[in-house]
Amino acid sequence: MRSSIEYNEHILLSKLESRIYYEWCRKNGISYSLLQVLDVLYQQPEGIDAKYICDTMFIYKQTLTGLIKQLESSKYIQIKKDSIDKRRKLIILTKTGFDYVEGILTRLYEKEDITFNCLSDQEKKIFNRLYRKVVQTLQKELG
Repeated sequence: MRSSIEYNEHILLSKLESRIYYEWCRKNGISYSLLQVLDVLYQQPEGIDAKYICDTMFIYKQTLTGLIKQLESSKYIQIKKDSIDKRRKLIILTKTGFDYVEGILTRLYEKEDITFNCLSDQEKKIFNRLYRKVVQTLQKELG
């Protein structure tokens, strides 16, 4: 049992938030993990390497490999050699992938904006400041 009712509520809300995303993704015909990879790629249109995705999503390379294979077989991504460093492979959204992810992320971002805008600008700043403090302290204690 956790020592704090408030921290327990935070954990439960965090899990509920994840479940809401998983359910939204399921309703939209995509796994949450695939959507997260596509989101990272969408933010980096020039392409990125696998390490960047792993570091951003906090996942193992073996996990990413399976996701990349799914996206590649769906023709949503392509893998190219970096023009500067030939040893480095870049993962890039294809036109099909870009169009797909733009459509789904536009709907998601719209809902997230509506959600976050239930807070005033001051409340948003306070929320982020407090949440950052909790995360940094957790990292210090567990890291």
